[in-house]
Amino acid sequence: MTPRSSRALRGGQAATLAGCLSCSFPFNVNVTSLDDVNTSERNQEQRMYDPRAEDPAIVTEDDPNSLAELLQELRILLQGAQVLAGFLVVLPFSARFADISSLEKGIYLAAFLATLSSLILFSAPAIHHRLQRPLVNRIQFKNFASRMMVMGAIPLSVGLTLATQVAVAEVAGELAGTVVATIVAAFIAFAWWISPRVFPNRRPASG
Repeated sequence: MTPRSSRALRGGQAATLAGCLSCSFPFNVNVTSLDDVNTSERNQEQRMYDPRAEDPAIVTEDDPNSLAELLQELRILLQGAQVLAGFLVVLPFSARFADISSLEKGIYLAAFLATLSSLILFSAPAIHHRLQRPLVNRIQFKNFASRMMVMGAIPLSVGLTLATQVAVAEVAGELAGTVVATIVAAFIAFAWWISPRVFPNRRPASG
């Protein structure tokens, strides 16, 4: 056998051995590719559930106490809406309700629907909290609950104003009812909506 043929034979044997090794261990490449896919999926999930990217304006950090405070605030508003709704529910069954004017009945109906809307919005975070347990993104839930609270306060403001008009008009006349309802509306607008903007929460002055 010539040296050239010997080198060719050794080269062929080396190529055959390399091919056998690559056939015997095909899983290394697949495992590496799966790891890359899993890493890519995890990065994508982190981007999808990044709370600061979704809701940067309301809640930007996970305060363990903020959820309890939020639920307590919702509980206070929900109780107020429930009391108002209870008053409006029994009102049509009173003896003098049939004697009020069609305008007053329309105002009552608007007040009742507005109060029901606020009840639905205030109770929405509790339903979402139960159906979505366990919460994978607490900050996103807090932002949702904050929006429901603000949205529910709008029809509650309307319901309080219109209910005041119906109650006072029945006692002191329609003119007095309109005046008192206007005063109540202005007071609600200042206490609930204007005051937080005029007197924002500031950090205490450092000594």
